Amino acid sequence: LGWRVMGWAGLALCAWVAFHLMFDAATEESPLLSRLHMPVPPTVGAGHSPADKMCEEAQTLEFREEWAQVVVRLEAALQLDGNNTCALYNYGRLLQYHWHQPDKAEDMYWRALASNPKHVPTLRNLAYLLLIVRKSPKKAEELFEAALLENPREIDVLSGYGSLLQESRNYHKAEHFFLRALKLRPTHMHSLHKYGRILLYVKGDALAAEKSFKAALENAPHHMPVLIDYAHMLLSFWKQLGISRRKGVDRAVDVLDRIVQINHNHLHGLHLLAVIEHFIRGRASKAERYYRRVLERSPKHLPTLPKYGILLLQLGKWEQAEEVFKRMLDLEPKSPPLDGLVYYGHLLRIHRHDDAQASVMYTRALHMRPTKSVPMSPDEATRCWLCSNSTATQLSGLCCGTSSVVSRDMWWLEPALWQADTPQIDFDQNRVIRP
Repeated sequence: LGWRVMGWAGLALCAWVAFHLMFDAATEESPLLSRLHMPVPPTVGAGHSPADKMCEEAQTLEFREEWAQVVVRLEAALQLDGNNTCALYNYGRLLQYHWHQPDKAEDMYWRALASNPKHVPTLRNLAYLLLIVRKSPKKAEELFEAALLENPREIDVLSGYGSLLQESRNYHKAEHFFLRALKLRPTHMHSLHKYGRILLYVKGDALAAEKSFKAALENAPHHMPVLIDYAHMLLSFWKQLGISRRKGVDRAVDVLDRIVQINHNHLHGLHLLAVIEHFIRGRASKAERYYRRVLERSPKHLPTLPKYGILLLQLGKWEQAEEVFKRMLDLEPKSPPLDGLVYYGHLLRIHRHDDAQASVMYTRALHMRPTKSVPMSPDEATRCWLCSNSTATQLSGLCCGTSSVVSRDMWWLEPALWQADTPQIDFDQNRVIRP
């Protein structure tokens, strides 16, 4: 944490270390690290005022999970001294991470900084709050920089600043901060994960990324974001990892099964399993079960709706498919998923015999991702593009019979197009990856 505790009783220090290790082992879905959740004692050298003693008592009670008494002590400390940094920071930390009240937490952090503008734990935690909750990267950057001025070796600040830069697509500078954090602590899970993402998605170095992900999982084997990225890597970068495509898919499914065993309601994991069973393995019944599990838990899950509609369409469940596509358009009328538009157009043309509305869907899809260098009229190009990307035999009478002029950007929509020479796929973004 950038400070040294002097003169504390040995028992209290042991309890603090045990608390630290407990959080390191328990960290799962949160992208933040244990230190952001940790209590911080009064500033060394500040003296032990009655408010400081109350704050220390609150921390002891926190170890015992006596939350009602923790609140009593922190509020008593603030009644004695409304500017007590220890009480303000620790109260804000609990409001943010334990009671999930970011508005009140932010107020406590700002009060703490008004009392002590150089308090690194407050600068760090407030920066994370502004970055992740408030989506205010500029202000978060100011706080990260202020914290690094006070303590350039604060690992969570280095890693948090790297995350901010990564989101801003300043990957080179982000990598610099992650490597600084890993030099100080090679097992720092958050830095290992984020650095692995740069290695994989920016540099395309799957082997190095795998090492980074594995190191992160050694410290936090149930950390969902790392597991999801690991599954994506196996699906999309199998060749660089020196394994077959089928082996990559099988290993990815193992990882995703592990995710849903840990968290039965993990929407992303369930969605990816459904997509794999549907579009790669061609197991319609199993895919349908996964899609339903996602939509039972989140009826407005936009990535799943078009895929589920496509499956229903392929199974001949026209009415159900239409309901799903309509729900998709209600949720996202301006920029709906492209695959949903295409297959809703198929449904309108084939089942409803409504060429006018089908053309509307096709035209919107064509504008979202036009064909490349097609020497035909727009209507002919649309028709050929759609037909060449569909295995539906009902469309044979609509097709121009030419597939060589059509972009293969949508190869992943159909299992029959999943051939060895097709590009790799980012299932999360529904786009082709070319590392």
